[in-house]
Amino acid sequence: MFDMANDSSIFRTREHLETENWKLEGNMYCKDQKRYLPLYEAKLFHQYDHRFATFEGASERELKNGKARPMTTAEKADPEAVALPRYWVPEEEVAKRLKLTGNNLRIAVQEPDPTRPDPTRPDPTRPDPTRPDPTRPIIYVS
Repeated sequence: MFDMANDSSIFRTREHLETENWKLEGNMYCKDQKRYLPLYEAKLFHQYDHRFATFEGASERELKNGKARPMTTAEKADPEAVALPRYWVPEEEVAKRLKLTGNNLRIAVQEPDPTRPDPTRPDPTRPDPTRPDPTRPIIYVS
């Protein structure tokens, strides 16, 4: 979906977004009803682990060299912990490339279901969230 060399002009770093007063909410930056979505590189996830590594707490040198650190057991035990990438991209750019709008975009970026009473407890009336959903796109970054 995104090429690290050709599309780098639309990537924003944490430092850049925070300088412009964007607020980190989970793994997305939000401001004035707009969002920047995380750009996950392959090194941040594993076959069975979507929180394999993070750039949280990485030094400037580690960020420049693309050196992510493994997430700790304590971080993985925390349902609120998220893997933070080096870069974020505008939500409208993701939508444009996926040709998504409205509810389809909400599903694609995996926002929590606002009608679900407790996101930490499975709801037996809904599909198992730990199993892949063939209707949701998988986003690959080269």
